[in-house]
Amino acid sequence: MSKQWLFPWLRRLRQLSGYRSMRSSGLSTRIVDNMSALHRKYVAYFTTGGAFSIALSWPFSRHEPSLEERIKEQMYNAFQLIKDDHLEEADAELHALLLTLDEATRSGRQTNEEWLSRRARVYSELANLKLLQKDYPAAERLFVHTIRDCMASGVPPGSPMIIELSLKLAMVYSKLEDSEKAESGFAFCLMMQQQNCAAISAYSEDDKPLSEEDLNNLALLGVIQNSYAQLSTRRQPTSLKTYANDCSRQPRQWPHS
Repeated sequence: MSKQWLFPWLRRLRQLSGYRSMRSSGLSTRIVDNMSALHRKYVAYFTTGGAFSIALSWPFSRHEPSLEERIKEQMYNAFQLIKDDHLEEADAELHALLLTLDEATRSGRQTNEEWLSRRARVYSELANLKLLQKDYPAAERLFVHTIRDCMASGVPPGSPMIIELSLKLAMVYSKLEDSEKAESGFAFCLMMQQQNCAAISAYSEDDKPLSEEDLNNLALLGVIQNSYAQLSTRRQPTSLKTYANDCSRQPRQWPHS
């Protein structure tokens, strides 16, 4: 069963194209008793205007933002633009971030693995942006690139990250009315996430609550089942039977609430 869905789905993914602090300076002046008004005037001028001009002439060192700071700043700007519904500007900001990552790799400021991992994050956000814009062909290509980069950087195919990305890709295929690819993707996600949840028990001897990781895995499984069921109801009854058979293989110890 594993090889039946795992290898065709991964093979399809390979085939698709797809941030010296400035110190305030000034001249301290001793106030002399019985100083004339004229003297005070000249002293005041010297301690304000004169000191200010001297301060401007001193060299200042600028803080050069690190690569991580630049990435965070550009990603934050993109998120704010998306929040404000400026989707085209957000798209441009994310593409500018891709250029930042490419330049950092060429200059040796990050490793190839870091580049792949960070680029995958940007591709993922671009894909989500394309979903908001209902540009499903572009979302498909970007999700494929994201999965490729994640796996190339060492993320295993059965990890929740790859499964979640594959689920989004399968949903895109469903939007594109490519039922065969959509079902292949949903089946892959269901099979792999069932394996991730196989050891999770709803009950334990010490009544210890489920960990956050276990809860997240179960939540992802529920989303996959719901999405797969929605696809199946739009297809032939044989697909419903296949989905029902897959769900019937779930371990009985899984919580149902």
